[in-house]
Amino acid sequence: MARRPSRPRPPNSTRGPARAPGGAELTKARAVRAFSQGDANTALQLATEALRKLKSDAELIHLRGAALSRLGALDDALPELERAAALAPRNPAVHTSLAKAYRRLQRFDEMDAAISRALRLDPGFTQAIHLQSQALRDRGQYDEAKRVLTDAIARLGDDAPLLYALAELCEAVGDLAPGLEAASKLIELHGAPPDVRRSTLYLLAR
Repeated sequence: MARRPSRPRPPNSTRGPARAPGGAELTKARAVRAFSQGDANTALQLATEALRKLKSDAELIHLRGAALSRLGALDDALPELERAAALAPRNPAVHTSLAKAYRRLQRFDEMDAAISRALRLDPGFTQAIHLQSQALRDRGQYDEAKRVLTDAIARLGDDAPLLYALAELCEAVGDLAPGLEAASKLIELHGAPPDVRRSTLYLLAR
């Protein structure tokens, strides 16, 4: 019996289910890159587009919430960040982003709880440590904020954002010697971000 010839497939065609995830993953990567480059608008657009295919992707939901927060749309950002935290409860970055949003909304008890969760998951997560020191400064607890930063630097080694936070705190309260020491270490630190280095030079000039 003669075999029926198969129907020719159009050029460059692929099966639908195999094509869509690849496109969405590429869009997701572009969204992450845009956010890391400071372009929150583009990150938000791309993350929203990718989420049409990757509907429960915690990283994308976190990215949308962080972009909305950066753009000042806190009422829209908060549900996204809370959903991301529910989907990825062991991700310290998600809890830190959520804590930042709570801080801006002056929901301080929830901020403290989110910071604590982040630091329980990763005691060396510098973004959470930095935020914890800022929260203590907000309350006028300068000595405790300084202790948090100095302990973290002693434990984790020299970190540019933490050194800058310590130098800026010391300058603000007139504790100049440790502030100058932290700023000098940062200037000599290999690989310090250019924007942090510039801010440190202005701080030293003051």
